[in-house]
Amino acid sequence: MTVTKAAPSWNNEGNIKKFGAASGQDVLSSFGTDKSGFSSESATSLLKKYGMNLATRKEKASIFNMLASSFLNPFSMILLVIMAVSVFTDIIMAHENDYSKIIILSVIILISGATDFVQGLKSRRSMEALLSMVSNTAHVMRDGKLTEINVSEVVPGDIVKLAAGDIIPADIRIIENKDLYVSQSTLTGEAIPVEKFAGEESGDKNIFELRNICFMGTNVVSGSATAVVLSTGKNIYFGSMSRSMQSVKGPTAFDTGIKKVTKLLLTITGIIVPLVFVINLFMKGFSTANILNSLVYSIAISVGITPELLVVIVTTNLAKG
Repeated sequence: MTVTKAAPSWNNEGNIKKFGAASGQDVLSSFGTDKSGFSSESATSLLKKYGMNLATRKEKASIFNMLASSFLNPFSMILLVIMAVSVFTDIIMAHENDYSKIIILSVIILISGATDFVQGLKSRRSMEALLSMVSNTAHVMRDGKLTEINVSEVVPGDIVKLAAGDIIPADIRIIENKDLYVSQSTLTGEAIPVEKFAGEESGDKNIFELRNICFMGTNVVSGSATAVVLSTGKNIYFGSMSRSMQSVKGPTAFDTGIKKVTKLLLTITGIIVPLVFVINLFMKGFSTANILNSLVYSIAISVGITPELLVVIVTTNLAKG
């Protein structure tokens, strides 16, 4: 069929209920189609208009952002502060320049950051490889013939054929069925499959009680059916849920623990450094030389109480699992 109407957005509860209450023929007419399906040209045009039938996914972080986040963490910041202090104590204030601590700290930061970055990149590529191996297909009517296509190519108004074991490729309205049972556990938590029918449903029912509507991500347990696609991709009924799940997440328990440890180290350092400085001055006097020596001594203590290798140990353990 070549004539195509503009597919309305049926991703809100009110419109889905209207579709449930309408006859199968009225639903088909809303999309300018019939049981023979769209022509290839019409389907291609709709695909360009409404986009691929893909669930909303979080955008991948760029390589630069991954690299920056690998090095800019609380422990690395502490080590950078220690490096700055070491530059002051071992080079600027020292009679003989000593670069050993600066070199060691630089190597520790580089190893930690590089390990985190490489393992993160490997994990992302492994996940992408796994996703590329999964290819879901759907059986739709195109040019009057039953055609198997990738789920991402399904468009609103497509006529979909369902059988036992199929995953519902989009939000659909059943127009024909034979002993159809669908599992909605992924959405509602119901363990028992729900029987679906092609008849009209009252609009005063809960949306999950509509027996002629199936949602993307549910699966056919038994039976067969013919259905018309109502909405795809980001326009599905649960698109808002998918987008909210992909929103910025709060810190994990590990992130919170790292922040607490970092705060503890900074607090201890903030207390000990001035305390040691004042005590040393009272013990040795308030001359200019003693003030300078006491400052260097207190800073050296702050460097000594910081576990420089902790960042490497934590990063390596996380990377190796």
